[in-house]
Amino acid sequence: MLDSTKNLAPIKDIFPEDLSFREDILPVLIGIFVILILISIIYYYTKRQKQRNLEQRVAKEIPKLPAHIIAFSKLKELEEKEFWQKGDFKTYHSEVSYTMREYLENRFDIPALESVTEEIMQDLEDFEIKNKQRINLKIFCKRLI
Repeated sequence: MLDSTKNLAPIKDIFPEDLSFREDILPVLIGIFVILILISIIYYYTKRQKQRNLEQRVAKEIPKLPAHIIAFSKLKELEEKEFWQKGDFKTYHSEVSYTMREYLENRFDIPALESVTEEIMQDLEDFEIKNKQRINLKIFCKRLI
């Protein structure tokens, strides 16, 4: 038992505990690192979403020109290049063919750039085109494309 008559010893000072890197500092550093990674992932994702939304809004705001206007302007540019007059028939033919396929793709929403002429004709059968126009288009495509 304790004897209360004896003098009490003074309170001892608190000894600071040595910092251990493995037990004290490492978990804090790992936690900070994980938080920074999460913040950067969230930042990247939100920035990317904003960029996508902006691109979609811009795409919606810019009205697409009608297919025939695009085709006429490309044919006008081709005429100004004068491939035909210079005797470069292969380039001229390729450019006219590409313009025609691009027109069909934009106008009728068919994969004309990746299709052969027969596939294009089959795809065009689904659209209401007058028979005479269909025949003329078929002749034109067979000669050109």
